[in-house]
Amino acid sequence: MKSTFKMLAAATSGFVLGAVVLGTSAGLSAQHFMIEETHSPLDFDATVSSITETVNEKGWKLPKIYRLDKTMEKHGYEVNPVAVLELCHPEHAHKILKDEDSLKVTPFMPCRISVYERDNGDVVVARMNSGMMSNLFHRNIAQVMGTATEQVEGIIAAATLPKPAIAMTGVE
Repeated sequence: MKSTFKMLAAATSGFVLGAVVLGTSAGLSAQHFMIEETHSPLDFDATVSSITETVNEKGWKLPKIYRLDKTMEKHGYEVNPVAVLELCHPEHAHKILKDEDSLKVTPFMPCRISVYERDNGDVVVARMNSGMMSNLFHRNIAQVMGTATEQVEGIIAAATLPKPAIAMTGVE
């Protein structure tokens, strides 16, 4: 009887420990699936500026840039530079807003990306993994989010390319 109890206790402990480890692992890896990051070779201001220019070149709109570091500064806190950029593509937005079944994804609108500087000076562009999220929804949402994701990824890729140095000729 004692050995059966010990075996049951050991099995229960092992199950609980396994569940805790699995839950922790799933939670930590979910972050990598839900959020994507791109390291920028540019400094913070140049990255924000480059994204702004690229958004306009690619036919998207940039209705708002939130400077979270400046907001925190007004409240007496100091943080590294952080900007959240709202990106909008009116055609994509219309496809979602005109379809009553698609309105449920309006909390994700407009598309948001953030640019932040880490303590070591690295600059990162972060955003929700919209491509993965799009697979969770019906056809219209999946199609619009998939297209928007491809375009936003193109904007980020183009905006974070190292800028070539301009050669100065004839200057002594």
